[in-house]
Amino acid sequence: MSAVQFPETLEEAVALIEERGRSAPRTAILIYHLLRRAGSRGMGVYECYREIRRIYEEHGLGLRPPPYTAVMKMFYFLRRLGLIEYAGSEPGSHPWALPINRYRLTERGLRERSMWLNPKRFYRPGGGAAAPQPPSGPRPPPPEERPKKRKRARRARRRKKERKGPRYEWRYYYDNLDMVTRDNMGEWLEGLWPGMREQPLRILRRIIELADERGGVFEELLDRVAELLEKDRVALDRLYEQMGELGLVYGREFSPRDLIDILRYAFE
Repeated sequence: MSAVQFPETLEEAVALIEERGRSAPRTAILIYHLLRRAGSRGMGVYECYREIRRIYEEHGLGLRPPPYTAVMKMFYFLRRLGLIEYAGSEPGSHPWALPINRYRLTERGLRERSMWLNPKRFYRPGGGAAAPQPPSGPRPPPPEERPKKRKRARRARRRKKERKGPRYEWRYYYDNLDMVTRDNMGEWLEGLWPGMREQPLRILRRIIELADERGGVFEELLDRVAELLEKDRVALDRLYEQMGELGLVYGREFSPRDLIDILRYAFE
């Protein structure tokens, strides 16, 4: 990577990616040029991710653009290394959305060009980031001393719940998602929707798998789900909650279609 000459402009960065393909330090260099162009105002992580996708599509680079999670992790490394810094926040696009954090280049980021060619090589948990602290409080007992969990009783309680009726009927529609057609799609959406308020991530993952395998009707099903999520605040909040627990999103500035695209990249 040391043999790569740092591209001075965005056009040179695109040319480098076209020439060297996967061996080029793609994500970090594109982030550098986008943040330099943004100036002191900076850019948000998702805004930068969308710009990178646009560059890949417009220039036909022949490579798959980095997923949102890869861009988000790169921002983490760059901030820990002192190459970028927090530049303030602004309100999200929805009244209930969290503020959007923006980042800009630091003087070190403008000066230390070589670090942008491979930021992860310079990152050290003890140097670029704070050293991990031991957990506070008493230590848990060693595995052999822990009481055994009563799995059989838990299974019995779960089966009893599943027999309680309409709330759990969505599992039938989930288990038989491969039977969806254009004619019965409305029935399947109605049957699945109680589950979208409880386990939207699980259901969307299955639909995305089917859409990738078969396309057609399942792509239409994803579009319908995105439309219904716009109208159902409970299901949308639950999806944000589950994706946040996995570190896939921060904030609430995304549309349901954006969330489905992020999941699609994350599940690849």
